[in-house]
Amino acid sequence: MQQICKQCAQDISNNLPLSHCFYEEIDKINCITVFNASPGESVLYNDVDGIMSHIKSMLLHHGKNPWILHIDGEGFETKHARQITIAFQFLELIKNEYLDELMLVEIICPTKQMHGVITIIWPFLPEKLKSIIVIRTQSKSELSFTIYD
Repeated sequence: MQQICKQCAQDISNNLPLSHCFYEEIDKINCITVFNASPGESVLYNDVDGIMSHIKSMLLHHGKNPWILHIDGEGFETKHARQITIAFQFLELIKNEYLDELMLVEIICPTKQMHGVITIIWPFLPEKLKSIIVIRTQSKSELSFTIYD
């Protein structure tokens, strides 16, 4: 993690919550890497440059391999929704560099504030991205991953 994000590496070493809450899952699904984003858990939710640097480093390290993105809506509040710049910068990064490798985006238990952000950015999403977005109301623990078989 030190090579990816110094702030999150420091958080891990101090047993603190991750500042940026974008990480790779240990378990892969059918050999496809799964990245988790939990913006509601992010301590530095307004650190636009730090969050984008963290995400860019993670995806650069992953390379041009297939991946899945889980976005957990738990704890996503108005203070997170106000950081709309992060959503648009993340969208631009995906559109410009990683859209071909992105297989699925699962938005899990979105709050009304997250639904608001989705509504704002939806018109700016390319059709390919819209076609791979799934919104689920169940929590991650309730999901059956047999859908990936």
